[in-house]
Amino acid sequence: MRMRREIERALLGQVGADARRRLHDRLRSDVQAQAIYDRGAEALRALEGGRAPADFEIDLVEAWLCEDGVIADVAAPVRPRWRGLWIALAVASAAALVVVLRPRPIAPAHDELTPKGAGAGAALAIEALCGDAPAGAMQPASEGCAHTDTLAFAVRVDAEWAGGDTLVLFGVDASGEARYYLPAPDAPAPTATAGQWYALERTVRLAVNHRPGRLRVFGLLSDAAPDLDAIDETAALLSALPPAAVGDPPWHERLAGAGLVATSCARSQSCASAELELWIHEDRP
Repeated sequence: MRMRREIERALLGQVGADARRRLHDRLRSDVQAQAIYDRGAEALRALEGGRAPADFEIDLVEAWLCEDGVIADVAAPVRPRWRGLWIALAVASAAALVVVLRPRPIAPAHDELTPKGAGAGAALAIEALCGDAPAGAMQPASEGCAHTDTLAFAVRVDAEWAGGDTLVLFGVDASGEARYYLPAPDAPAPTATAGQWYALERTVRLAVNHRPGRLRVFGLLSDAAPDLDAIDETAALLSALPPAAVGDPPWHERLAGAGLVATSCARSQSCASAELELWIHEDRP
């Protein structure tokens, strides 16, 4: 009963930031608490016409971002063309943090985008969004991407992170082939900003060099960006590993020193990494 009351208060936005974070940590590992939360969320959605996400969920995410200082930090510099991306990112954050803590299908027999490194104490978290970027019509990649979409990214680096600040981002498709995002032949690896979610300038038109099917996206913070040959080597090694589950070590540790990137990270102890998975469809899912 105590847990039920705590969850009800959280859904109504009546708990503080510390209590909310403790509850989220418990929900990630407590199946019974997850079921109570899901039932409460579904009831509130029903009151708002059955839409998911409902207005109460978006309001909750806005309150969380205010509590964490994210909105105050990023609202001013965000350009108009990213407005749709930030709305989508807020919805994606809600799904990743609380509302759907268990994987949901984005297509039959395929798991939802599941951000790794988004839990307590993680130094790096990544999100992916897709849609018609110039028009601002972006949506969480957890809903699936059309092959004609543009893929965009957002990242968050923990404010306390004191390791490498060079951001590397690449994809690995179902055949094990690397897709270069940052660095790429036309885009150097940027220096990451700590302490807030923010959208990356880099976007990718999926129809240019991606194929329909599963795409795994890997992020890395390091002292220096690896060259494309090292990324190719790492992609081949990662394609042989199963996707991470929540609670698994970050991918640069799971490689256990195999390859130039993991070896460099093991030697320097200055790396952080995160991964997610999404599905590219022929048409809009």
